[in-house]
Amino acid sequence: MIRNRYEIIRQIDEGGISQVYLGYDHNFDNEVVVRRLKKEILSNHIEDIIRFRNEAAILSRLDHPNIAKIYEAFEYEDQLYIIMEYICGESLYKIIKSGKK
Repeated sequence: MIRNRYEIIRQIDEGGISQVYLGYDHNFDNEVVVRRLKKEILSNHIEDIIRFRNEAAILSRLDHPNIAKIYEAFEYEDQLYIIMEYICGESLYKIIKSGKK
């Protein structure tokens, strides 16, 4: 279960279908990103869940210094979670939106 290993510290972002939290991994003693998606919000429930599963599987196999690593994905009856590498700083979306270089 996700709560046995990861502790949510604070919310760091929110989007249309998900919330993003700074978390703590007690097994590896480091900070992580916990992205939570509520299934009820997904527009096309079954297709979106399948897409989530496929995306999590593909991203968890990537190993590149410019891509945040996905450590784990959890699926519960009403929510989906992605546990990712925490990278300090502004999100790419915020940087692009602000026009910074």
